[in-house]
Amino acid sequence: PISGKCLMTFVGHTMCLLATAFIDENKIATASQDATLRVWDVKTGNCLIALQPDALPVLCCAFAPNRKVAVTGSSEGTVNMFDCSNAVFIRTLRGHVGAVWCVNYSPNGEMICSSGEDAVVRIWD
Repeated sequence: PISGKCLMTFVGHTMCLLATAFIDENKIATASQDATLRVWDVKTGNCLIALQPDALPVLCCAFAPNRKVAVTGSSEGTVNMFDCSNAVFIRTLRGHVGAVWCVNYSPNGEMICSSGEDAVVRIWD
């Protein structure tokens, strides 16, 4: 059960946080208006990776079941993919009109779901 005790505080972003996601029991990710996606060590509070998809706020984030690939949503309608094991950009998915507020992976990791201001859900392979 959840006790309500704060176990760790993560400091490093320069603007407000817009999303958080557990990667596994040892790492979390944070998406921020400062245009970065950061991966943090849960036990030490250290920032392990800071990715900047572009100069736009990172509105949301999700991780593939393999816990290596991240997807983020931006205010300009793009979904960006990164390999977080080596901090490498993979590709940009384009199609939304307006901000992408939600992203997620299918349980098998073979598809990505995104939605946003355009009131459209897109499934990507």
